[in-house]
Amino acid sequence: MPAFKRFLVFGALAASLPAFAHEPGQIIVRIGATAVAPHDKSDNLALDNQSLSLSGGHSGLSVNSNVQLGAAIAYQVDKQFSVELLAATPFHHVVSGTGELQGLDIAKVRHLPPTLSLIYHFPETANLQPYVGAGINYTTFFKQELTAAGAAALDGLGLHNGRVDADNSWGLALQVGADYHLTPSLLLNASVRWIDIKTKVTLSFANGSQLSTKLDVDPFVYSLGLGLVF
Repeated sequence: MPAFKRFLVFGALAASLPAFAHEPGQIIVRIGATAVAPHDKSDNLALDNQSLSLSGGHSGLSVNSNVQLGAAIAYQVDKQFSVELLAATPFHHVVSGTGELQGLDIAKVRHLPPTLSLIYHFPETANLQPYVGAGINYTTFFKQELTAAGAAALDGLGLHNGRVDADNSWGLALQVGADYHLTPSLLLNASVRWIDIKTKVTLSFANGSQLSTKLDVDPFVYSLGLGLVF
């Protein structure tokens, strides 16, 4: 078959493929693995408002990554725009020392990151529909406690019976993603978010002393899963 005729045949086949682009009024539920990967930075730890320095260097905090089950529920306002709420099972993180405290796991915390976003969907091409979004995140921290290693190290500094508190956070959330439509009601989804999470971490002790720092968590959030269209 000449190349021109093959081109016409392939064009006709592509044109005959079903179009599964999102329609107004649809509800899309995306469920899958969601990884929170902090891109963190902290101020120097302060003991009773005085910079903590064990040997003249910097001592800060860092947060490890964690994977949980994530879910995003979206309402399709029209062909281009939807409103989406991100939820997940609680993320578990270990808060570790940096600098002079490098390698010391100090505390454990959990958090939930509900995020409300406005999503713009680009036109579908071959059942692939990319999108971008922006919104507001609220991160709440809970079940915060010292690790055994952290408590022992602080005991050595004369700081006993520590209690951990991380402030909740409001911040901007940005995302890019894509849906690949398998059928009118089933799709594959992948997305990447950046969330502005800033908190103050305070360790309060029985003698009234406090050890604290400002911590920018600022994670990238990666999601991969399936979507159901209703």
